[in-house]
Amino acid sequence: MPTPPTATPRARRAGSLVIALLLAAALPGAAAPVAAQRPSQGAASCVGGPLGCQQADVAITLAPGPALALDRVRLTTTTGGWLFSAAQPGTAEDAFGPNFFAPTVADAGQTLVADFAPGFQAVLDPTATLRTQFDHAPDAFPDASSLGFTYVGSVGGRATIAGEGGAARRSRLTAACVGGALGCEQVDFTFTLLGAARAATLDFFRLWLPTGSGWTFAAAQPGTARDALGPNLFTPLVTDAGLTLAGAFAPDFEALVDPTLVVRAQFEPNAFVDAASLAAVYELGVGDVTQFAGLVVQPIVIPEPTTLGTVAAGLLALAGVARARRRGRVRADG
Repeated sequence: MPTPPTATPRARRAGSLVIALLLAAALPGAAAPVAAQRPSQGAASCVGGPLGCQQADVAITLAPGPALALDRVRLTTTTGGWLFSAAQPGTAEDAFGPNFFAPTVADAGQTLVADFAPGFQAVLDPTATLRTQFDHAPDAFPDASSLGFTYVGSVGGRATIAGEGGAARRSRLTAACVGGALGCEQVDFTFTLLGAARAATLDFFRLWLPTGSGWTFAAAQPGTARDALGPNLFTPLVTDAGLTLAGAFAPDFEALVDPTLVVRAQFEPNAFVDAASLAAVYELGVGDVTQFAGLVVQPIVIPEPTTLGTVAAGLLALAGVARARRRGRVRADG
């Protein structure tokens, strides 16, 4: 990793401390500034000149509000022809000026992970820009309009911002309490792919909750979902003291999103018996390569009470999930 100028660390660490204090003050009851989850957007532009589009600047900009510090940014390309080169410049620009990161390229060039050293976190106020190197000729593309990418920014291993930039296909996440006797202890998360493009087959998702919000995933999860082929099942994994839920769909039972995927999650008992606000950073993908990512902050709506007949019908549907999905998969593939 390149060595930053010797005059920079003190200024950057002082600035990072100020940012942390401001974030802590803005988040009552939060144990650390990692609780902040913020709306953001991403954009890319070619460096130009002799480098052409062989190098591109990826800028991530926060919505208006306090600054945010990140120690990792993960970029994933989602459009053909754009693959990260194994050799990366490792340079960035943030609220404090020039910065440096340790780059790791994975997934056959689809993913670039930028790790910022302690005291040199990327501070978005409101923008941080990462310079990236691609594995194609400088004149392979006239501009960056065909570059699609997802980004996930995190602190201490927990995602705080995420989104889709450039030519990437967009997605949306909404949530609704199941209601009835379950109230808001079960929530249906609905992922929706936007636009007229074809359906997507995905085999994993992750949801990150902010700290101090009152929402916590339960250790025991139903592991049920519904996609374009009907009921489906996933293997759940809850970590971070209930703040992160990951789900994996088994081979031949991947989620067919056309255009929605509904995932049911179990929460610890909470006080949200009326409309409330649930925030979550999300990502979905294939083979641990992120294809869609974003943030949801929305009112939670409690529907009409669930009847016993509806519950029974749901259980009967799940009992035949394997047979129904195999028939549907044959029709979809054929």
